[in-house]
Amino acid sequence: MEEILRASWSRYVRDRYETLLTIVIPVYNLHSYLTPCLDSITQQKLEDIEIVVVDGASTDDSADILWRRAAQDPRITAICTGRIGPGRARNLGAELAMGEYIWFVDGDDAVAPDCLTAVADRLELLRPDVLLLDHEELHPSGRVEPGSGHRLVARDTAACFPVAEHPWVTEFSMASWNKVIRRGFFLSRPVQFVADWPHEDVPVSCQLLLDAAKLSLLNQVCYLHRRERPGSAMSEAGKRHFNILDAYETVLTTVRSRFEAADPSVTPTVWLAFFQRAIWHYTTIFDTGSEGNSKFLARRSISAADRREFYRQMHRHFMSYAPPIYRYPPGFRGLKFRLIRMNAYWAYCALSPANKARVRAESAIMALQRSTLRTTANMRRRLTSR
Repeated sequence: MEEILRASWSRYVRDRYETLLTIVIPVYNLHSYLTPCLDSITQQKLEDIEIVVVDGASTDDSADILWRRAAQDPRITAICTGRIGPGRARNLGAELAMGEYIWFVDGDDAVAPDCLTAVADRLELLRPDVLLLDHEELHPSGRVEPGSGHRLVARDTAACFPVAEHPWVTEFSMASWNKVIRRGFFLSRPVQFVADWPHEDVPVSCQLLLDAAKLSLLNQVCYLHRRERPGSAMSEAGKRHFNILDAYETVLTTVRSRFEAADPSVTPTVWLAFFQRAIWHYTTIFDTGSEGNSKFLARRSISAADRREFYRQMHRHFMSYAPPIYRYPPGFRGLKFRLIRMNAYWAYCALSPANKARVRAESAIMALQRSTLRTTANMRRRLTSR
């Protein structure tokens, strides 16, 4: 493995120099997506970047596309390894990067148009440990929706802040692609991406949020995340989704230990925020594909045979890691959390029809809001053109 890596590296290494930003892209069998991904980066105005692409022994023509692009563009460094998985590919890319900052971009996604200049300007101005980005979700139907962090990046904060000042930043997606990270800060952390996937980025994302002295928000869509891609580990049911439990167990153990050690960065509200985030993430995985939850996936993330065991683990984590003074979230989520604490499996499952009605109502309201905004914008344009 090490010899293969070194041979591939030496073949395509160039006169590399330190730059502000390195984009690290793990790739495995993404021949249909790799060219659009690279185009979204290389065709932007900001040219002073480095792109490190780690191909994990693809069996399609992804590697051929990568070598061809690396030969054409000196900013692209191609690395070939064995089947190491996306997590270890990111670790490797970060170690070999020359940029002061790294941005982990998945090879089946894309960078939003005209965003790199805005990202670079913010990095040069503030030098944050972690810059949190807005993103959009691309569905197989072609529909585009605001990402889960859309409402968060617009909140009023100081230019830079720690998680203790705004624990709600734990509500951002725990993916690696919505964060631009100071490379020295990333490499100094006691946790790296684990080999097993999916959900390999959860412990890293949590650790970065927990330890960063300088978090910052960029209120601009910078990333286009592809949902429900065929062949993606996130879109397939199976035991692999139990990884989410191991991931947050690592996080919650760390948070609780640091709180008990009187770490000033882990306040009661920080502990509560990470705990709520974990339970919320569990329910999202558990509910995906079940009746009344996701109309985009035909199958469940957790198979019927495994659902009782996954629920039992949710209950165990709730009882083990809930803060001493616990407040339930409001509304429907609070009801679900209460049932998890009670280990009321069948009562929780019975919520599905009610949840279905709630999701439909929320979708209708969002559609109405979007329609109203479009109508208002059209009226303003017409008035202005007169």
